Amino acid sequence: MHGLNLAETLQFMSIKILKMAPEHYYRIAEHSFLDAIFKTGPSLAHYKLAELEKKGKLHGIITTNLDGLHGLAGSRNVAEIQGSFGVNVCLSCGKKNYDIRIWNNGRAPRCECGGLYCCYPVYSHIGLLPEAVAKARSWAKKADLVLVIGAEGNYGGVYWNDIASSANIIQINPRKTQFDSVSSLNIKRKADEVLQYLR
Repeated sequence: MHGLNLAETLQFMSIKILKMAPEHYYRIAEHSFLDAIFKTGPSLAHYKLAELEKKGKLHGIITTNLDGLHGLAGSRNVAEIQGSFGVNVCLSCGKKNYDIRIWNNGRAPRCECGGLYCCYPVYSHIGLLPEAVAKARSWAKKADLVLVIGAEGNYGGVYWNDIASSANIIQINPRKTQFDSVSSLNIKRKADEVLQYLR
């Protein structure tokens, strides 16, 4: 997870820490994720992808990020396969809450029952959100064009093996990645630089 050292990662992934020291837990999340979500917000690329979806040119976004930025930019068809701050469960009553904004109140979010909300994947040891994985695989099977934007890996083939062999793959990433050899086109630029030209 970006922005976290090993100690912080272990604390962020610990329900025990959340229960024992909720505000400490919140500060770790704030420093590592929440400031970027709520102060910086979605990038130009996030907004451009949302526009493509609204125009019917993009059918789904698969991401391993927990930040919910695609949804905040307006995308509706997003498979957050590792979960996100927008998928939460109360540790006391089990109520689910899908509003990422509960993390933007300056403190650990609480349910109406007084229990603490915990985001996925922290409350699950599975590591993947099954509904999101199912969506990702379904979209991958139907795709005739796949844009790989800023990705660092395919997350163990969770959906990658479902992409049809006939699909064209275009990668947008300034760095060398494992997708270089399978992409029909590699654009070695940052996503904002490239997607700004989409109309």
